[in-house]
Amino acid sequence: MRQIINHLTDNDAYTFSCQYYVLQTYPRAEVEYTFFDRNGTIYPKGFGELVKEQIGLMPHVMITEEEIAFMKRRMYYLPEWYFTFLRGYRFDPHEVSVSQDETGHLDISVRGKWYSAIMWEMPILSIVSELMHNLRGDIRRYNPEREQLRAEAKARKIFSNGLILSDMGTRRRLSFDHQEMVVRTMKAVYEQGGYDDDNGHHLDWAVYGHEQCVSGDEVRPYSDRHDEPSDHRI
Repeated sequence: MRQIINHLTDNDAYTFSCQYYVLQTYPRAEVEYTFFDRNGTIYPKGFGELVKEQIGLMPHVMITEEEIAFMKRRMYYLPEWYFTFLRGYRFDPHEVSVSQDETGHLDISVRGKWYSAIMWEMPILSIVSELMHNLRGDIRRYNPEREQLRAEAKARKIFSNGLILSDMGTRRRLSFDHQEMVVRTMKAVYEQGGYDDDNGHHLDWAVYGHEQCVSGDEVRPYSDRHDEPSDHRI
């Protein structure tokens, strides 16, 4: 199966802020994170092994200079030494334990230095979510055109009612590509400046003029896909 996480910045912005804080304040602290499935999901047989496979690929995920440049523009409060640290950071699969019991329940724990263990939360949740969507056939049935139209319609409804939109879907996403499309589409709709009502009159978005109306929980610049980085909130 293809590797799901391919960018170090395919993560939450707050993860990097917290990692920086931990490095400064508790560099020797050791912690343990435990996966808690609130739905008590019964995963397909062999699912735990698929998760292990993806975890084993994570050391190949390294930050690029383009990602660092993007983070410096958005997370300007982080010092230069932290980016030097990120250049050398590598995921350690030995910190992660994955097992699946006979009933299909999944058990995942991460144990290690706090500054390292903290980086695993979003990748693990994204891996579990994408694997399940894949095994259920959701990716195979995915219709890009239909989903983009749905995203556009939702964005218009949200902005026309004066709401500010924030994407927090990393940990439960259908796929990397789908989430990227949704955020980019909603941002593009907002940048249109308004909408035409049933009478053909053009109306500005109720919140138009805000410095940023579409935001999200990610820091990804999508470096291998586009000439310019996404304008996610940091």
